[in-house]
Amino acid sequence: MRKILQLLFIGISGFASAQVGNVFNGNLENWSINDSATVLDTWFWTAGQGTAELSSDAQDGQNAVKLTNADDGQGGINNGILALGDFSQGFSGYPYQTPLDSIVFYAKYDIAAGDSASVIVLQMYQGNPIPNIMTIGGTSTTYQRMGLELISPFQDSLLIIFSSGDLFGGTPSQLGTTITIDNVIAKALIPAPALPNQSFETATTTYVEEPNGYVTTTGLSQSFGFDATVEKTTDAQNGTYAAYLKAVFTGQGNLPGVISNGLDADLNGTNGVPYIGQPDSLTGYVKYTATPNDQGYVYCQFTKNGSLVADGSFLLDSDFSTYTKFVIPFTFTDVPDSMALTIYSGDEATSELFIDNLNFEGGNVGVSELPSIDAKVYPNPTADFVSVSTKTKLDRIRVLDMNGAVVREVTPNGIIAFINLADLNAGVYMIQMIAGEQTSVSKVIKK
Repeated sequence: MRKILQLLFIGISGFASAQVGNVFNGNLENWSINDSATVLDTWFWTAGQGTAELSSDAQDGQNAVKLTNADDGQGGINNGILALGDFSQGFSGYPYQTPLDSIVFYAKYDIAAGDSASVIVLQMYQGNPIPNIMTIGGTSTTYQRMGLELISPFQDSLLIIFSSGDLFGGTPSQLGTTITIDNVIAKALIPAPALPNQSFETATTTYVEEPNGYVTTTGLSQSFGFDATVEKTTDAQNGTYAAYLKAVFTGQGNLPGVISNGLDADLNGTNGVPYIGQPDSLTGYVKYTATPNDQGYVYCQFTKNGSLVADGSFLLDSDFSTYTKFVIPFTFTDVPDSMALTIYSGDEATSELFIDNLNFEGGNVGVSELPSIDAKVYPNPTADFVSVSTKTKLDRIRVLDMNGAVVREVTPNGIIAFINLADLNAGVYMIQMIAGEQTSVSKVIKK
């Protein structure tokens, strides 16, 4: 999760022309369904890191779970993790009191030389963990019935963890290691209740709502099966909506609530949205519940050719029980070409941030935001066509990829337009709607 912390002071590309106006969607009134996540019922998994996925190559039923070691983008390797237990409460385990002698499961695997997969069962008894551990190496192209004999027959709850790497660091993780798990069974001398979703047949799709023009960490938190880190709220300082941010515990550390136009859909940073204005300050309103030794912030930076020309921040380390105005002043050393704005909840789940009504003021920027277009883009996700419905006749509609390249442009004849995306590669695209000086941007997922 610390990857997020290293990316928050850089921007995101993807808009077609430089802006001199106010903060896009700074009033946080416009939100769209921008992404989706598959959540495995009851079990925790690292699908959000791209290291866990459903597989139709199952031993029982229709689904299994495939875990894969993957490059973390920072010179390290992320292990695929599949676990049963309440990670949100600090590894407290899944309540299970029937006496057991073993945990049986089916696995097929291809473990790289020098690597090993891990299976860990923690039997929690009267607050004390009883660890049971096994490792798996080699290759099996067919499912093998495997079991981990338990040290004690007694427990209050179980924490069952499968990993595509060695969680104890005895062997270094290797790229290419995979293990597929299915049909996890609690075995006892007497009939034992089945573990929940033991063959991984039940998974649901959640949809990620984000403020237009921004990326949040909600997609990542929901892909792990946890609560949203950013939500739309009607507890607003002005207008109908504001944003509510908080960190959530994901089992691998806390994931902060983040809103940023300085992150792309994969939470990687780029140089910022095109912007040539030079405002005197950024203002906004916040409510904040602080946690000792934690800190949230609002940070805005302006760059030219990737070099910083102005920046400023407002740090949140004390309580604001009602909406309070903040001011971040800027001093420019040159005319910028990009701007990145990031709002950060803090690292602790007990730190909570409400934010609303962001504006650039002074300089060569007006005090009010150009009106955005009230638009609906659906269906989303889509496999072929997407319709754009507005109350205003549009001059043109552009489809941009996540690198900012225009891949399609149409001139609509009315307030409803249909755009064919069938020939585009699967991925995330930006739908930019333009009517005079008004503009609106929505994301659409092409399946």
